[in-house]
Amino acid sequence: MEGMNPSLPLRLRLPPVAVLLLCLCGLAACGSAAPKPGPLRSDPLSVLSWNMEWLADPAALDAADYWRRCADAGQPNRKIRDDLPFCNVFPKKGIETAADYETRKLAPLRRRLAELVALRNADVIAVQEVQNAAALRSVLPPGYRVACFTSRRDAQNVGYAVRDSLAAAVDCREVTPLSLEEDPSTERPLRRGLALGITVRDTRITLLAVHLKSGCPGGPMDAPNRAACRSLQRQAAPLEAWIEAQAHAGRPFMIVGDWNRDLEAEIRGGYAARTGAAAPTTAVVAGEVRNLWPEINDGDPPDSAMALVAMDRSAASSRACHRNLDQIAVSATLMAMLDPASLEDDRLPARFETRPVAASDHCPMSTRLVFGGG
Repeated sequence: MEGMNPSLPLRLRLPPVAVLLLCLCGLAACGSAAPKPGPLRSDPLSVLSWNMEWLADPAALDAADYWRRCADAGQPNRKIRDDLPFCNVFPKKGIETAADYETRKLAPLRRRLAELVALRNADVIAVQEVQNAAALRSVLPPGYRVACFTSRRDAQNVGYAVRDSLAAAVDCREVTPLSLEEDPSTERPLRRGLALGITVRDTRITLLAVHLKSGCPGGPMDAPNRAACRSLQRQAAPLEAWIEAQAHAGRPFMIVGDWNRDLEAEIRGGYAARTGAAAPTTAVVAGEVRNLWPEINDGDPPDSAMALVAMDRSAASSRACHRNLDQIAVSATLMAMLDPASLEDDRLPARFETRPVAASDHCPMSTRLVFGGG
């Protein structure tokens, strides 16, 4: 793709390839009808995204006797259950008991999230590294409800909460291929993506929340002996397939969350998408993916072109949080819907927000979409 720098169920009536495409693209759940559009929305749409670092349901931790069992085992780097955090993640923050968890993790998250949704008038909250809906509810402010969550039995899932008044206006689809779990060669599946649709001025726009493979934040992804990069390379094809599906459907979109990759460095460096001479518009060969952004943002088809937001990262100064891993990408089709006066050098403004130290190692991100022609 050339780049822009910055009776029977349906599944039984379709050939296997068509079923795969439907699932891959996240356009509809296999075997179910597409949801009816909800109420129209025309005012600005404020989006908040936050990696909440191993946020788990406190009731689930207590029911599993998590704190005692982890302490008795010596706080090892392992799980006592698939859907619970590793035993060693909380002691690093001075959290070793249920009381510590409430005081040092949940209470600061609650306070800061309540402050942020009020300050930014948030409509949609995308979260990463959260166990499940119950975990998110444990810190969610009044006036918001959980819209959906990815459903893998794991301690790290992706989800959305929305303002109560918007609950009937949204629909969600898991983007399972991002987890690589459908590939029998995958030893440990990764996080799924989660797409949320909402109607704005008669147009359905889609947000995709991601939490991509960690451990490959920069440098050539095809370098030898970088196992984490091998996994991230394999996520490029399903991510690009989802992007191109939105373009073919004429659907404006944005991708938010923890990319675990410094996309801005790839853009600044003008780095190549592939190892060899093949153009990124050709089919993805995972092992040849050298840089993620030019690979997925090749402008083919044209409506798949994206730009990164103009991110104010000052809240990440002095290593307050991860500076380059969290990002928002906006399709050109969505950018065309926005009021030019609301942009910063023709890019959507966004910002990192400060966060409580023990609550998460990531700063929240916020942005506000102001639609033009109103």
